[in-house]
Amino acid sequence: MTNTDDDIGSDPPEPVTVLPAGPNDGPDNPHRLAAGYLGGRGAAGWPAALVYWRSDFHRYQAGSYQALPEDDQRGELTEWVRSEFVRVYAAERAA
Repeated sequence: MTNTDDDIGSDPPEPVTVLPAGPNDGPDNPHRLAAGYLGGRGAAGWPAALVYWRSDFHRYQAGSYQALPEDDQRGELTEWVRSEFVRVYAAERAA
């Protein structure tokens, strides 16, 4: 079965469930970081849905999936991970 444009609705994607941190979830756990990044919210308040399809990243925006250049995606991910490390460090210093 092949996907067509009709298979993709105009509804926003479902939210990503981010589980609470467990005892082995250090601040640099890549699974925790990925879940946090994917659980982020876009400008419209919807989950920032990111999919990898046909060798490209796509983000759900304005009712459809838009191609996201890999360099842009890497930059956004790097920026988010750094801000998460800064947030965790500040929380640990305050405790």
